[in-house]
Amino acid sequence: MPRILLTNTRSLVNKLDEFQAILSTSSVDIAVVTETWFTPQLPAELTSIQGFNVFSKCRSDKRGGGVAVYTKENIPSKQMDVAVPTELECVWVHIRPHWLPRSVSSIALCAVYHPPNSPHEEALLDFLSKSIDDIRRQYPDVGVVVLGDLNRLDVAGLCSQHSLTQLVKVPTRDNAILDQILASHCLASYYQEPTTDPPIGDSDHNCVIWEGSPTPNTGNETQKRQVRPLRESDMRAFGCWITQHTWDEVYCAVNTQEKYSAFYTTLLSAVDSFFPTRTVRIHKQDKPWITPHLKTLIRDRQRAFAEGNYPKWKHLRNKIIKTIQSSKKAF
Repeated sequence: MPRILLTNTRSLVNKLDEFQAILSTSSVDIAVVTETWFTPQLPAELTSIQGFNVFSKCRSDKRGGGVAVYTKENIPSKQMDVAVPTELECVWVHIRPHWLPRSVSSIALCAVYHPPNSPHEEALLDFLSKSIDDIRRQYPDVGVVVLGDLNRLDVAGLCSQHSLTQLVKVPTRDNAILDQILASHCLASYYQEPTTDPPIGDSDHNCVIWEGSPTPNTGNETQKRQVRPLRESDMRAFGCWITQHTWDEVYCAVNTQEKYSAFYTTLLSAVDSFFPTRTVRIHKQDKPWITPHLKTLIRDRQRAFAEGNYPKWKHLRNKIIKTIQSSKKAF
């Protein structure tokens, strides 16, 4: 998982060299900076860092504030098409590292600066709530993280509504936790508890380091499950039997209970005979639409490729694509 740094620099321009050195020595993949103090007129060379992409939003009407996200160039990332109100200091970035757990399709990261005594508290919470809803509709299984200097913003409702957890447990400025990380549970489970590093330059905010947990050795953990395949040939054979069976054992039974027992004994015996159960292994993280039949097709496709049977491989490839699409749609 990418290593993330969060810091309030109180003007990044005059600390850019030190900031760049920290990114390098701390092996940071993504850095979120609040109070950048960038301005629209600032040349790009005064905000850029070699080897990193930068996404930022600055104030246009007064000095101070602003947010920026730095991502390593080798990590695919782009600014999201989210309309941020002028009065809010936020930037959304969509990040797709080359390795992610299967339960997390990508990361949607929002850098936020919420000034003290801001009159836009309610507007910010409404914006974040709506943005998270829209992003989750657009990117299923996305891992959401909102981080920045939130000061005294009450995020309890936002966390409850969107299943986020505030992860920073240590003070980041004096005895207060002002720099916070709100992450969805699916993402937080792959990270360790955030720690702090010294401030950058003369800033009075400690840096927050959020590092991924050691990769769990899940292996090919599987669980067994009983299934009853319903093949077309078996259904035809069962249909032939049930339309020709005389049900003498039911007619000859004396009372209702015996007729009931005879009927279900015969019927269930036939079901077990025509549709025998089998035990299959299901990988713990398999999607629900990845069926044993689909896995069999995949194994056959792989075998055809290894044997150099190109026509069979091509046929199975196309069949698998269609089967996945139809199974996923049906699910």
